[in-house]
Amino acid sequence: MAVCHGRGRSPLPHFIVTPYVFGAEGKLAPAMPVTGPCGLDGGKPCRLSVHHWRARSTGPCFPLAVVGCATHGRAFTLYPAGHVPYGRKAIGPVAPDGVSIRCPGEVEPTEAADGCPAGSPALAAFKGTVFEPALDAAQGRPGDRPPHKGSSDRWWSVQQRRLGVAVRITGVAPVMAEEVRQAIAFALGVAFLVLSDEARRVVLAAGFRSRGTAVVRVLAEMPGGRCMTDRLVFAGYLAGLWPEPVRFDPVGRSLRRMPFRTGGTRDPPGTG
Repeated sequence: MAVCHGRGRSPLPHFIVTPYVFGAEGKLAPAMPVTGPCGLDGGKPCRLSVHHWRARSTGPCFPLAVVGCATHGRAFTLYPAGHVPYGRKAIGPVAPDGVSIRCPGEVEPTEAADGCPAGSPALAAFKGTVFEPALDAAQGRPGDRPPHKGSSDRWWSVQQRRLGVAVRITGVAPVMAEEVRQAIAFALGVAFLVLSDEARRVVLAAGFRSRGTAVVRVLAEMPGGRCMTDRLVFAGYLAGLWPEPVRFDPVGRSLRRMPFRTGGTRDPPGTG
């Protein structure tokens, strides 16, 4: 059975996001979709069942269901809200069931003396996510070292790598096609001019602090609410970081593409 997103294999073009909720045994379990990524092109209906559970030490830090399709001979992982294939950190402040996690006393972002809003309570909700290194960098902090002994050079490289992911998700990477940047701006709900200006600032003032500042300025401009994390996950797809996310709707019992596409695109067959 071919595995979805397996290294060295041909990946499916979508991955499924579904709510994980506590079951009768007190364990987190997914809402089970009726169609997998392998069934989005029509044809014979999928026959799905849980193949096994993947233990996780990073990412959501609880076992994820790997589902097999007897019809198409494929297997794929069901991801909780805010998580992506091979992701080690959540993309946004969201619980496994898709409910946003807010900080106590959350308020609208306010700028610090240097014009960077990274210290606002609203942005503090991104602590522990893939954007935490950007929050640190925007304040000129190279990031907290891990509790175990290790090379500071290695830890610095980790922050640089995660910053590289953050600038692509938020569309402020200097080397990025303008049509991609524009699509990301649309998905994030942020004016294209904001992303374009921040990308230029990164070029003019190269360094980890300028990249962190650019990222948090985009985050501060995003509309809040339950869709924030979905917007970021979809932007990462537009940036080429992972396959297209498809959300399972337990109420409608259907797979739905996230509603942040630009004009001219169509739903794949079988989606709502």
